[in-house]
Amino acid sequence: MDAKPIIVKLDALRAYHSIDRALYAILVTELWRDPVESLQIIALWLWLEQVGFGKVTRKILTCSPLFINQTAEEAILCLKCIKDSLFIFSTEATDTKNLVTSSNNLITFLYTNAF
Repeated sequence: MDAKPIIVKLDALRAYHSIDRALYAILVTELWRDPVESLQIIALWLWLEQVGFGKVTRKILTCSPLFINQTAEEAILCLKCIKDSLFIFSTEATDTKNLVTSSNNLITFLYTNAF
């Protein structure tokens, strides 16, 4: 039995990703960040939500542009840890940890769960 494709209207898709689109707009247009890097940052935040750190993007969107930029810098640090297979620890990078309110260090979590 073949599964029928699910048809999603464009408006519904836009509404579903409105937070992601708003964050991307802030990163690229307000903070002048690299567009490709901004996509990677948002992908990391969405992955955090998927693995159990709920509503990360929604929480980040409610913050000031300065805080969003600092959190984006920390996300880049996490992505570098995954990409370079090096464990980099910074005591100054605590914004994401505060957002997800976890006792585990986010960088340690990412390093041990990197694909």
